[in-house]
Amino acid sequence: PETVVFLVERKSGALLATSVAGQALFRSYDPVSGTAQVVLAHQASSEVIRNIAVAAVDPTGGWARFTSGWAEDIPAGDYYTHIGGVQMQGLDWVLVVGTKRSVWMAYINSG
Repeated sequence: PETVVFLVERKSGALLATSVAGQALFRSYDPVSGTAQVVLAHQASSEVIRNIAVAAVDPTGGWARFTSGWAEDIPAGDYYTHIGGVQMQGLDWVLVVGTKRSVWMAYINSG
C-alpha cells in the first residue's frame, strides 16, 4: 500500500488497529474463557507493519519513548514513517503513519 496507518498499545506493543486489509489483530481467541492472544506489531503478518515496527522499536525499551507530545520520523525500508504517542483519559497508544518513499518523493518533486 502507498500509505499505512496502525495503532499500537505502547506498553505491550499489541497491534490495536490497522489500515492494512487482512492483518489480524488476534492470533487466537478462546470463546469459552473469553481470552485472546494479541498480535504484536513487530510480529504482524503484514511485512510493511512488521518492518516499520522493527525499525521503530528500541530493543531495550520497546515503544516506551513514544509518549504523549513526542513524535519521531523514522526511515523504515521503502517507507518514511511518522510515529507519535497518544496518552489521554487512560489511553496509552502509539500512532504510526508510513508513506512509501516513492509517493513522498513524487509529491516533493512536484512542488
